[in-house]
Amino acid sequence: MKELLKNYDNKLKLVIILLNLCFNLGVYYLKGISVDGLILAIVFFILLITSIEDIRTFTISNKIIIIILMIGLINVINKGEYLSNILGAFFIFTFFIVSSILGFKIGMGDIKLISVATLLTGFKGAITAFVIGIFLSVLVGAILIISKKITFKSKFALAPFFSLGIILVLLFNR
Repeated sequence: MKELLKNYDNKLKLVIILLNLCFNLGVYYLKGISVDGLILAIVFFILLITSIEDIRTFTISNKIIIIILMIGLINVINKGEYLSNILGAFFIFTFFIVSSILGFKIGMGDIKLISVATLLTGFKGAITAFVIGIFLSVLVGAILIISKKITFKSKFALAPFFSLGIILVLLFNR
């Protein structure tokens, strides 16, 4: 945790810790003490850090992708859904790589994030998380363009929206 928070000032660290605490209390209320609840709490913290980092730098660290990958593999082993989740992750990754080559503007970090999230959410869950993320990003992007905060050509962080989609799927699709 210390490694993930080292680049943030104390106010942002406090906000991150308080958000994480509130979310974890909600997870405990909904899931109780369970492996699912623990995975959800850890994933929320990591996705929160990922979202902030993507907003600040437009990058998603490979360290974070590897952490989510490891948690996803633990989840696959815990659930016993080896083939569908691993093949789903491979399919999602391949689909987005091909889409990126064909001109769909999505960063490699976003592709890796949605791909490893498949190990947590399953194939259908990853598609749902992606659709939620795209819908929310288009909605927020349109508001920002209309309010002239950004232009149509501006860079736009997608990780916060994909992260929200992933969390919603994990919360309500289990």
